[in-house]
Amino acid sequence: MLAYHLIDNDFWKPDENYRPLKNGKMNLVVAATHLHYKNAIRLIEAVNSLSEAEKEKLRINWYGKDGNDNSLNESINLIKLYELDDIIKFHKPSNNINNIYSNCDAIGLFSLFEGLPNTVCEGMMTQKPVIASNVSDVSLLINNTQAIFNPKKINEIKDSLIWLIRMNKNQLLDIGSVNRAKANKLFDKNDIIESYLKLLEK
Repeated sequence: MLAYHLIDNDFWKPDENYRPLKNGKMNLVVAATHLHYKNAIRLIEAVNSLSEAEKEKLRINWYGKDGNDNSLNESINLIKLYELDDIIKFHKPSNNINNIYSNCDAIGLFSLFEGLPNTVCEGMMTQKPVIASNVSDVSLLINNTQAIFNPKKINEIKDSLIWLIRMNKNQLLDIGSVNRAKANKLFDKNDIIESYLKLLEK
């Protein structure tokens, strides 16, 4: 059995008051520091390549601090150039990101590389669909190939966004439930401790 991080399933949990697709929009949340390898530029390019109807159905809220490599300014300028200000918004880091996760429709990870990405694990635990770069163990955590993409290929990011945008409320809830159940199994404290103990016994 693979041993993953311990994720607090009481802290990272769904909100019983959550209602999907508020105002008919797919609310996608990204939580990441602004650095070039977090890949905001290709995400913006992918959003710009969507049809006007698809853009209208999507809202992306990115929470994260400025990593001081000028990627934030580059992203802001590109958003202005493409007139995507109503679709993609940047916010400062939040101390309540778990509540933001539990009230959005989906979680996104667009990094060029990562270790085991916490945002994917936490998104699954909060009962959300997750679309993510095919890095680290992401393909083992997320079963649906439409949710995984090569982060260097804008067209693949676009395809995952379209897959997400086309979901109805029931599909969102169903995928979220599957992710929560899998997260509870993979990140269960007792199972992980038992796995490590078995490794130490060898």
